[in-house]
Amino acid sequence: LQPGSYVVTADLLLNQVPVNATVVAGETTHVPIHPPPDCCYVWGVVTRNGVLQANRKVTLQGRSDRGAACFMPMMTDERGTFRVVARHGDYHLGAAGGPSDNLMGGSKGSWYSRGNGPVAIWHELALDPRSPSVVRRDLEVPPTTVRLLLRNNDDGSPVPDARVSLTRQGGPLPLYSTSTASLTTDDDGRIEFTDL
Repeated sequence: LQPGSYVVTADLLLNQVPVNATVVAGETTHVPIHPPPDCCYVWGVVTRNGVLQANRKVTLQGRSDRGAACFMPMMTDERGTFRVVARHGDYHLGAAGGPSDNLMGGSKGSWYSRGNGPVAIWHELALDPRSPSVVRRDLEVPPTTVRLLLRNNDDGSPVPDARVSLTRQGGPLPLYSTSTASLTTDDDGRIEFTDL
């Protein structure tokens, strides 16, 4: 930027927050921007098995103390960090879980783009005037287990000793080191893929 006077404007919950700043040649100008007095800046990181999760969907939903319903979806950045400004109120903060990038066969199978699967964890988040203006909440997405019961179409009886495969789209399954894991059903036709 050229030296001179500037106005920096932050859009926080539809509130335009202007801050004056003066840029001096050869110096770094710090511009503090604070949320409105009835709001908190909420941030944190999303991890899974201790690994930061980039492009992971995070959702803040609930109701502000003014009675307004709130639903704010966002994505983590390349460092697994999310940021949001919320009014004082009661909320749930959630993160999408794995295997959000798995394709499971069958007529009832479903596929989600990576990081955008169903919410795996919810944390309660209460923000009020006693809360600090900056609140950190880290989210740890648990490993996912897929349990299947294989039955015969004709009589509904369990199918034992059947080989079942689960394929991940876009990379290896963590525990199995390949993109496809195969297991055999037990005597009751059951199978369980763990730590996906």
